Amino acid sequence: MRTAQEVRKMNLRPTIICCPVYDKKILLFFKKDYKMWMLPQGGIDSSESPAQAIFRELTEEVGADFVSKCSPEVIFLKEDEIDFKPRVLDVAKFVTESVENKNIKGKYYYVYLVNCLNPDFLFEKKEFDEYFWLEYKGAKGLVDKIYQVNKRKQLLEVLDILKAQNYIE
Repeated sequence: MRTAQEVRKMNLRPTIICCPVYDKKILLFFKKDYKMWMLPQGGIDSSESPAQAIFRELTEEVGADFVSKCSPEVIFLKEDEIDFKPRVLDVAKFVTESVENKNIKGKYYYVYLVNCLNPDFLFEKKEFDEYFWLEYKGAKGLVDKIYQVNKRKQLLEVLDILKAQNYIE
């Protein structure tokens, strides 16, 4: 697995995707602004590990109560890279380990499973507007409707991995 520092040197933004799972179901979130079902995700700060980024992002996007009901152990599922379209290259900048501005050419994703110990949590509506615990078929039905091709493809692959490894049914 490439380190976040190696990824930054490739002009990619290291990003985690969190796959919360409980009782063979995945937790999908709806973001009204994007009109899209998705998983919590976000950049890995230069001073943190992927696991630290996962729990920081979950706290920021879903809330501390949710994080308190998750196992501290995370399970690595896959890496993925998505390059941006040329028009995005002109405006996307990020700070590398050496604190120099660079054009970012895409994102490098680290996908992790997070086992939830209790499906009931205080939904703080920080980043998302709605959520559902779903089995594979229901999740696939929602993900099939994602209008962003790369996001749809990526999330379908994640669902297939979770099903193949028997994390969801």
